[in-house]
Amino acid sequence: MSKSIDFHQTDNNTKQLRILTGVVKRLGKEKFHYLEEIELNTVEIEKLREAGKDKHDMKQTIAVLDETKLVIPVTERKFIEAYQKLDELVKAGLRYTTEYKDAVQVGIGVHQGHAPSSIELS
Repeated sequence: MSKSIDFHQTDNNTKQLRILTGVVKRLGKEKFHYLEEIELNTVEIEKLREAGKDKHDMKQTIAVLDETKLVIPVTERKFIEAYQKLDELVKAGLRYTTEYKDAVQVGIGVHQGHAPSSIELS
């Protein structure tokens, strides 16, 4: 028995899929950027210390480093939330389609050592 597909809902799911994929990519890039910024600022502070600069001269770099350290957990939480929503959308939106079921069957069959062309599909 196959479940009928609401094409309007499928279009909405596709749109949401693109949006959430973009959000996950953006948040991943942001986290990576913040980690790089921490590394660069840490190196900069060490250079300033080695050069004998006083704490006042390092104040701005230390402030940027501290702020960046505070932003990473927030970005990580947002990334996890967006990824979970994306995962739920994929699972909910595709599990009733014939294409998804066929893909799963082929994946299981290939994993068990069968050629894709020999696997009976629905």
